[in-house]
Amino acid sequence: MGAREDRDGFAARQPERRADPRYPVVEDCDLLLVNQGLAVRCCMLDLSLGGCRVRTSERLSAGARSLVEIAFKVNGIAFRMTGVVRWTGDRNLVGIRFVNIIQQRKAELAEVIGEREAAEAARAEAVNQLPAAGTGPETVQAAADRNRRKQPRYSVETIVAVLLVEIGTMLRGRIQDLTLRGCRVRIDEFFPVGLNMRVETEFRLAGLPLRLGGVIQAIHGRNTIGIRFLELSDRRREQIEELIGEIQRCARRR
Repeated sequence: MGAREDRDGFAARQPERRADPRYPVVEDCDLLLVNQGLAVRCCMLDLSLGGCRVRTSERLSAGARSLVEIAFKVNGIAFRMTGVVRWTGDRNLVGIRFVNIIQQRKAELAEVIGEREAAEAARAEAVNQLPAAGTGPETVQAAADRNRRKQPRYSVETIVAVLLVEIGTMLRGRIQDLTLRGCRVRIDEFFPVGLNMRVETEFRLAGLPLRLGGVIQAIHGRNTIGIRFLELSDRRREQIEELIGEIQRCARRR
């Protein structure tokens, strides 16, 4: 089946196959054509629970239903998914449907897609709140950030160790504030870090030791970073909420 036939067939069945909402994702990824043993660099353009759309660095010779593996990162989390080619199109575009996803991977993918969905909703709300002329002092990004920060932040002064997972470097500092989704940390000594770097944080909250994984999602100046926690279980969230509540009750008694 040729590329034109694949594309036309895809267009005809598009409403059925796009039952899962797609969200824009611009990330480099690696595509392996399993039957040919050929690896191709590509760029992911959008992502859903059911599959993704990529642009390859060169035109693929693979036809529809060819088995592939695709490796990519979203929000700092690495994925390697098995899939099949559903269609190929102009400008080296390829549609891939994921297959044989284990439940844990599907849950992790659903979580990062949910975060993308929340970000898109916050951005849309921010656009609606901007002045009609679009010349007000608040940018779309600033308004979106403000909407995402509706979750209460609590002042917490506690020592923290931050491990940069990929390079094995340990940073020391103090947590300045904390939410159920992350924290802001003041590092004792400057160290160059980047957005989406995987980290592990170790600190004590109300006397209880905690070790939480996350990614760096914001950098403020030379010594302050924002960390978003990842893969928190419901029980761990409840535990952190209880500890924060205990800290607030102690503060009110003083």
